[in-house]
Amino acid sequence: NVALYRPADGHFTRVDLGVGDDPQRRADLMRLAPDGSVWLSIINHGLQHRAADGRLLADYPAGVAPGLPEKLVEQLRVDASGRLWVAGGAGVLRFEDGRFVPVPGIAAGMVYDIAFAADGSLWVGREGLLESYQPQGGGFVLKRSLGAAEGVPAVSMGGLVLGCSGQLWATTPRGLVWWQPQGERLQVL
Repeated sequence: NVALYRPADGHFTRVDLGVGDDPQRRADLMRLAPDGSVWLSIINHGLQHRAADGRLLADYPAGVAPGLPEKLVEQLRVDASGRLWVAGGAGVLRFEDGRFVPVPGIAAGMVYDIAFAADGSLWVGREGLLESYQPQGGGFVLKRSLGAAEGVPAVSMGGLVLGCSGQLWATTPRGLVWWQPQGERLQVL
């Protein structure tokens, strides 16, 4: 279940996700779309798209939904056009025309998070690696890779956030990683 609260009138309701009462099947990620709908990742189930009032718009079970493999989902992101992106064990997928497709040019393998830059570029967080991709055609091309040689710890990169001056922040089990493009400085804080 997820809770839905409407501040305007104080209305509170629980939304049944329809995946049973097994605690191993719970919503662990949510992302708001520009139209007010919500994308949910449900552990050991897959993804759901729900209207702002909680109604189920679509259910995408992992391994059953077109293009959505039975791989761990680490993060959901929605781009400026309102399209869903999924980062996880299947790499980076985009939701296009009712199916999940790998993003051309981004290497397969575990991806923990992605961050969109204003110029259309994309950062990808992997195990001990931060990658910057530039858009090219309908896909992307690798522009920069930051790893052990630059001081990136050999651990999973959690949440990625881009700062207003182009700096990149990443959460890790070893602390915050901060990369500043001016001077190409990287620090673990």
